[in-house]
Amino acid sequence: MFSRSFSSLRLNKSATDLDESYSDLTTFPNLTNGVLSVQLAGNRISSLPNLSKYTCLRKVDLSGNKLQDIHNIGDLQHLEELDISYNKISACPHALFKCNTLKILKLNNNILDELPFSIGKLYRLETLLVDHNPLRKLPAGILISYSI
Repeated sequence: MFSRSFSSLRLNKSATDLDESYSDLTTFPNLTNGVLSVQLAGNRISSLPNLSKYTCLRKVDLSGNKLQDIHNIGDLQHLEELDISYNKISACPHALFKCNTLKILKLNNNILDELPFSIGKLYRLETLLVDHNPLRKLPAGILISYSI
């Protein structure tokens, strides 16, 4: 089956945001230096390359793909928002919790049965979506009460 050529990737005017959602991509595209946001929702991407060379990435949307493993995400030290909902992810690798700048993590609609205790290392995390997973338990201390 034909997938679009990477030479026709759509970058916005400032060349910092890439939106290739619903473009029938099967692999993660090569990015230029300085790309801050990548939206690849609704494609057929099943694996990720080593992402360590994309150090500027702040936002990654890989929702609605065919990912089963996200071990290369931990290389993104400046990542603030990650959406990997609607995939086939069964476990959160501990490398994910190296992303200590992460504020929004969307894991909903996968096949996760537990979250590792190390999720507590994401001390800047403001939003965690895990609904529609067969979770058996949550790590102690994951729920934090806030005073009004």
